[in-house]
Amino acid sequence: MKNERIEQELRGWFTQMLEKHTWLSIKFEYNSRRGCFMVSFSPESIINQDEEFCKEALAFEEKLDEEYRDEAPLFCDGESLFMLSSDAEILSRNQAVTTSLK
Repeated sequence: MKNERIEQELRGWFTQMLEKHTWLSIKFEYNSRRGCFMVSFSPESIINQDEEFCKEALAFEEKLDEEYRDEAPLFCDGESLFMLSSDAEILSRNQAVTTSLK
């Protein structure tokens, strides 16, 4: 079951990161089979060069892992660790593409 508190925390952090890192694109959705949110950041070529973003993302991920344990979101660059569905929500500063979470 989707944890609304986690979703609110994710959305708040996403807003901050999109304001700060104008190049960033975030794709995410709740995966009921895994029982957690799955989050993908792109473009990978810029992520690898932005040390500040990497540090912020890692700190946020560790905070959520500690707080939510088994329900903690899964994060990756691109979709290297998992594939998101076509229903995933896409957030970026330069693109207004959104679909509802399932």
